[in-house]
Amino acid sequence: MWDRPPGLSLCYKCLPQTDSLPDLALHTALYDALESGAGTEALRVWESAARVVVLGRSGVISRDVEADACAADGVAIVRRDSGGGAVVLGPGCLNYALVLSLERRPQLRDVRASYRQILGWLVRRLAVPGLEISAGSDLAIAGRKVSGNAQRRGARALLHHGTLLYAFDARAAERYLKEPARRPDYRGDRRHAEFLGNLPLSVRQIRDALHCKPGTAQTGRLKPGDRQDWQRISGKMRRKSMPVLSVPGGQNFRPSSFLPASFAIPKGP
Repeated sequence: MWDRPPGLSLCYKCLPQTDSLPDLALHTALYDALESGAGTEALRVWESAARVVVLGRSGVISRDVEADACAADGVAIVRRDSGGGAVVLGPGCLNYALVLSLERRPQLRDVRASYRQILGWLVRRLAVPGLEISAGSDLAIAGRKVSGNAQRRGARALLHHGTLLYAFDARAAERYLKEPARRPDYRGDRRHAEFLGNLPLSVRQIRDALHCKPGTAQTGRLKPGDRQDWQRISGKMRRKSMPVLSVPGGQNFRPSSFLPASFAIPKGP
């Protein structure tokens, strides 16, 4: 079971709600480090205080995004390193990123199985009646999507991105995203605002379920080599900017600092 593996150790950092933009480039660096055999596993949980449109790895602005609305409202458009469709992040949307070793967890090499294990862990941790896996990579309540997820895979590493909606205004998705051509069956012909829902939880309840305190790091004992791993990663990050496509005012965002620490996900209920 996902929440009961022996010796599960994760780097765990929670960013305060007032942080500006998710440091997607850092997730890429953590993934690249683990893929090269030099990094450690990681779990990051964060929330963007400003609305931002995030394209999937193969997303196309003209096809997926209402670019004129983004420009008019000063909403940045960036690209993440995992697949999937475009999403709007912002207040009321908690985000998480998992970087996991496929060598350590060979059961995650199967794509569908990996989604079942990771999303099943979330369902058990959040313990919301009616919360279920839908269309393989979503979490939904009564047919309303409350979590979308996407992955990038290599020979050694898995990068898993996910959202957890708890007080998100779905009208933002209506304004900044075009309706997708591909839709899961359970969505039907519903538009964004009719399809998206929210978890009946506060951000504090979600963070508690994930054993996360806002603005702090779970500072378990560092394993030998963790600090050296981070020095290599941080050096790489100083040379790598976030993949920004369109940022109002020409501002470029950089990843925030991150100190890895060993963290074991406690057993689920």
